[in-house]
Amino acid sequence: MKIYVVSLLACWLFALPAVGAETYEIKQAELVDASHQTLESLVKLRSTDQLDQSSALGVIQEYLSPQFNFMLITRQALGKHWRTTNDEQRAEVENLFKRLLEKTYAAALSKFTNQQIEYLPAEELKDGSVRVTVQITDADKVVEIEYLLKEQNERWDIVDVKIEKVSLLSNYRRQFNGIVRKDGIDGLIGLLRNR
Repeated sequence: MKIYVVSLLACWLFALPAVGAETYEIKQAELVDASHQTLESLVKLRSTDQLDQSSALGVIQEYLSPQFNFMLITRQALGKHWRTTNDEQRAEVENLFKRLLEKTYAAALSKFTNQQIEYLPAEELKDGSVRVTVQITDADKVVEIEYLLKEQNERWDIVDVKIEKVSLLSNYRRQFNGIVRKDGIDGLIGLLRNR
């Protein structure tokens, strides 16, 4: 078990080590490296009073974004509407959705303060995916964050994040479904462009 001091707001973005079993060693090394690079960058930026949304966004794009499978996340977020979109629309939604998630993460990381993180052992699920659970202690409150990793083309990527059992992916799927039913895929694209 490992314990690090990091930000409660930021920790769910980079508290990704300890994937666990030998079959995940390569991904574990990537996640550990991304986590440490992110943490070091945030500490340096905070110590020089340069940590803001813009600098946090740069850290995310360099170290964290490569750990996510944005194409698969976008496909799952669109759900049944994925089949009714063309390649150009899919690429546009993926790009805009990635940008939205990065900006959301940057807002959280820009508020970096110190808290405790505990990594629990990874669990292999029945469908072959892996769940990595992280517990963050902030004063007397414990927040649990779960990362779902799937392997595609011999690469392990994060495809969902759950905070206190609430799935980021399911949340966006509900929102996207309502928007596409009302305003079509172009309505969703327009809304994502404006966020």
